[in-house]
Amino acid sequence: MRENVSQRYQKAAILSPSMPRKLFITFHYVLAMLEYSKLAGVYPDLLSLAIRSPRLAWQCLIGPCVPAQFRLFGVHQWKGAQQVIENAEQNAFYGTQTRLVEFPGGKKTASQGTGMILLFAVCAILAFVYACT
Repeated sequence: MRENVSQRYQKAAILSPSMPRKLFITFHYVLAMLEYSKLAGVYPDLLSLAIRSPRLAWQCLIGPCVPAQFRLFGVHQWKGAQQVIENAEQNAFYGTQTRLVEFPGGKKTASQGTGMILLFAVCAILAFVYACT
């Protein structure tokens, strides 16, 4: 793996010798993690995952890239990885909630954004219809 990284660094230095040194080490995180996981043998096999758990395979394919995806297969598997992947979107949303409102049924839900999203959607539709006419 170190050899692969050093080869990429040398290629970047040859292709663009006039660039500052600190720009050589910039990379796309998700693509790099996928490539390194293939090299380490922990890349999530979506086909076998789809057979075992279709919902989890869908979340690995479409959902956010979380490090727990690389703990499903290979060396050092983690049983809690599936739960982390399933809760990733909820955990990201939880950090953006300003407050919880309790409704008469006793259900708590976030009050932020639902009315604003609906208002924005209606305005966008009206603007689109106005622009087309």
